[in-house]
Amino acid sequence: GSSVGAAIVRRGEDLAPAIAEALRHDERALVEEYLTGRELTVAVIGNDAPTALPVIEIVTKRAFFDYHAKYDTGESEEIVPAHIPDDVATRAQDLALRAHAALGCRGMSRTDFVWSGDRMATLEVNTIPGMTANSLLPKAAQAAGIPFGDLLARVVDWALEDARRRRR
Repeated sequence: GSSVGAAIVRRGEDLAPAIAEALRHDERALVEEYLTGRELTVAVIGNDAPTALPVIEIVTKRAFFDYHAKYDTGESEEIVPAHIPDDVATRAQDLALRAHAALGCRGMSRTDFVWSGDRMATLEVNTIPGMTANSLLPKAAQAAGIPFGDLLARVVDWALEDARRRRR
């Protein structure tokens, strides 16, 4: 979590050390293409009728949105709602809703994208996104007019709703 063990590899000789570092944190390492563009994230909340929240753009001073960019003061800016064309925002929200449904997510998820003009690439779907008052999902909820306490109450209600369904 939080991009611990993640690295950008630009030269072949740096791949093995990057994988070794990743394997210090887990039994498996994922190697994927480096994508350039603007980083966007869309939170989705709800169970049977999920809602996509406003798109957030992440602008970091670092090479990518790594651990330090996420948690060190002043290393990144999270713009909500993102300053992007409406059709791009709608497309990102639609893709996040589709990912949420396809993966059978319940309660909440957050899908990260890289957008570069005509291309919207999915980086990941986070099924347990951060839920501190400073985390991305609560920031998007706040922009949608949902205070942090209300968001937490909704998440608990959705979990209880699922628990009641399993008992039937």
